Amino acid sequence: MLRSLYTLEGRATRREYWTVFIAVVLAAILGYAAIELLFGLSIFSAETSEFTVGEALAYFSMSFGISAVMLPITLRRLHDRNKGVGWLIFYTFGNLIFEVVEVSYLPFLNLPTLSQDTIYTIYGIGGIISVMSLIDVGCLRGTEGTNLFGPDPFVGPISDPEVFR
Repeated sequence: MLRSLYTLEGRATRREYWTVFIAVVLAAILGYAAIELLFGLSIFSAETSEFTVGEALAYFSMSFGISAVMLPITLRRLHDRNKGVGWLIFYTFGNLIFEVVEVSYLPFLNLPTLSQDTIYTIYGIGGIISVMSLIDVGCLRGTEGTNLFGPDPFVGPISDPEVFR
């Protein structure tokens, strides 16, 4: 399974997706806990305005690491749903929109403060897109049979190679 973790071709089952998702969530909890212990602050509190440059780099490095692991499996899962990279870009935007609020709180960037209404709007849009992606990628069954991205993972090798010409 680890060999196929960074493969962008082919299709992934819901089981593969959820296995990676749960592993990433557990690793992220441990990583964020390590950051909290290392820097002595709470990542999950409203006191993000206290971030230093180093703390912000640690936080965004964790976010990048999570994305680096989840993007390939999400793309292969979208392939199973017969959807391409455009959907991945849309769903990734929905998840990254939360970072806009986090970046706006970094004092060393001297950005204007976002109003509460703007923050609620950003979180609302990001939340809707994130829930849509989780339902689409994590809950809905993939295309039965061979599709544009390969054979059905439950069936095995393709029976009609003409599909890919």
